[in-house]
Amino acid sequence: MKEWGLALGGGFLRGAAHIGVLKVLEKEGLKPSIVSGTSAGGIIALLYGAGLSPREMEELALKIKSQDLYNCLFTLGVGISIISYNLLKLFGYQNNKLKLPLGIFRPIGLLQKIAKELGTLNINQLKEQVAVISVDLYSGRRVVFGNFPGDFLRGINDYIAVRDALLVTVLEATSAVPGIFTPVKFNGYLLTDGGVVENVPVRILANLGYEKIIGVALTNPEENKYHIKNIIDVLGSSMEIIMTSNTEKDVEQFADLVLRPKVSGMDWNDFTLIPWAIRQGEEEAYKNLDKIAKIVS
Repeated sequence: MKEWGLALGGGFLRGAAHIGVLKVLEKEGLKPSIVSGTSAGGIIALLYGAGLSPREMEELALKIKSQDLYNCLFTLGVGISIISYNLLKLFGYQNNKLKLPLGIFRPIGLLQKIAKELGTLNINQLKEQVAVISVDLYSGRRVVFGNFPGDFLRGINDYIAVRDALLVTVLEATSAVPGIFTPVKFNGYLLTDGGVVENVPVRILANLGYEKIIGVALTNPEENKYHIKNIIDVLGSSMEIIMTSNTEKDVEQFADLVLRPKVSGMDWNDFTLIPWAIRQGEEEAYKNLDKIAKIVS
């Protein structure tokens, strides 16, 4: 079998579809040489790198509940800060000394649940090769966490390689959706969701020299329908529109095949549909099994 890379895209809870794809690949004996990931795809890539089987990932995903996603005290603090700031402005406050938060939530409960499975592993201790994308808000440069050997190729994109970081830090950095989750301060960087620049990270695999690349995209321009009910939906949908644009350009240039599980109708926070998303990933992988086998064999 040829060396090949699997790139897992971002998409909030739709990322459960990646588990379904991995279940089929494992069953068919089609093992990627490296798995890259962004946001939800980055979380799955890290679990894969730590040695969790797709079945174990599925069991973990089914344990996640809505209350695991948010830190309610932080949410309350955000509300108080915003209200206080606007009240002060009404009374002529001009000094701008009130410090507003950098995000609405911190996914503390979710990170703790995943970290319980991973322990205190460092990215350089993973069993399988991974490349997880984030972006530095100060410079706009891509930051890639990984245990991959070798150097980047020139002329594709400017990456910063980080090979020493706790997995909990990487988990939070790659999935810190701008405006929703708080960005992560790390080694002088301010890190946010890699989907801003590389939502299906096929580009990084090309930069690492892989000639055979399969991507898994959780957004589909032809099927996207945004459900707007509140400010979180506005932020999430805006981010998804940006991610979709970036995705289509990258996969056209760098991917040999793009799998598109039919999860576009799933809301970003619909926990009840996690089992359904996993099945959608399985169905898409089975539907394209002959193409996958031909590419990697």
